[in-house]
Amino acid sequence: MKKLIALAATAACGAALAVESANIVGYSENQTSGKYNAAGFCFTGVSSDGTVTLGDISASGWNYENDFLQVLNPGTCANDKELVWLTKEEAEGGEVGDKAGWYDASEFTYEGATVFDLGAGFLTSLGSSNVKLTSAGAVYDQAFTLECPGKYVIIPNALPRKIKLSELTADGWNYENDFLQLLNSATCANDKELVWLTKEEAEGGEVGDKAGWYDASEFTYEGDNIELEPGQGLLTSLGSTGVRIHYPKAIPDQQ
Repeated sequence: MKKLIALAATAACGAALAVESANIVGYSENQTSGKYNAAGFCFTGVSSDGTVTLGDISASGWNYENDFLQVLNPGTCANDKELVWLTKEEAEGGEVGDKAGWYDASEFTYEGATVFDLGAGFLTSLGSSNVKLTSAGAVYDQAFTLECPGKYVIIPNALPRKIKLSELTADGWNYENDFLQLLNSATCANDKELVWLTKEEAEGGEVGDKAGWYDASEFTYEGDNIELEPGQGLLTSLGSTGVRIHYPKAIPDQQ
């Protein structure tokens, strides 16, 4: 009989991990905080190589007439696709499907089998106030890199634990043209803009002594001040091409 061991449970975000033999599986519940939430995956499929399907995220409290999950175009920030969550009863009642899941908001075709890379993100546009997103699957316990495909990219915390922003690093970043934005959940405006500075840039500008995330206006170091729940994300505005974001292992190595 396989032994199941609970590793962690976080009340704030409902995250839970479990170990069954060598496989680490779990789920994370993310209570949305307003209309606009940058969100993403924090688990992979149980037999995954680092890819995920849209159906690995589920929703509750969703009203398909007022709540939308948006796949952003990385070149324009317009919506490439809008999705809604339907319960099994709603799908059957509308004669569009026979199961709960994500459906195209216009055509009402089932989209839950759509494959994404781990690190993919979305933007919500919610009219409801009690929406909860749940990500479930296996922990991808390898460091990995997200290559930004355009100007506007959601950068989620793709790890099943709360992290400090300092755990994410960047390269290919130009602090004059590239920004990481913390969105206001009520207005979608920028609450804060951040830039990545190398150690040499920070020291040369006399604003710090280490590489990391700095406020784009004040150039104060912010990497340890910003925490992201599992699945919570930020939005880039990039003038450079070839920007990459590096993620650490989900479970840090024991010292």
